[in-house]
Amino acid sequence: MIRHTIAALALAALVPAAAHAQSAAAPAASANPYACPAPDGVTAAAYPNDLSDAVVALLTNRLGTFATADQPFDATDVSTGKPTIRLDQIWHKGNHWAFIYEHGGRAYSIRMMAYDVGEDGQPNWVMEAPAPKNRVCAWAKDQVASKGW
Repeated sequence: MIRHTIAALALAALVPAAAHAQSAAAPAASANPYACPAPDGVTAAAYPNDLSDAVVALLTNRLGTFATADQPFDATDVSTGKPTIRLDQIWHKGNHWAFIYEHGGRAYSIRMMAYDVGEDGQPNWVMEAPAPKNRVCAWAKDQVASKGW
């Protein structure tokens, strides 16, 4: 009887610690830690209001179902039925568009993709790359600057 009580108390003490360790692997699924201010001369855009139909279609085709910056998503490989991708930031300058998004799951990552919209209104791929988690905003600004925006 005493052994069972001690084992139950030990297990109860471990459960909160295990839950905390799991949540430390990725940012809170409802907070947006990557709300970066747009670089000088570049404008932040809102989904979907500030985007053309072609750019909305591009995002839907490329990312599938996704959450927007203010919505929760599945940041870990534990599925709750929410999207595993969250679109955190949209920047544009003229026909240049950049999208910063988180991809949840077993290999959580932050990524940036960039497209130029041609005269025909269709987006043309420029780049896509993972961002370093500890300096997402500075890295994204460097990527935009390197493209001559």
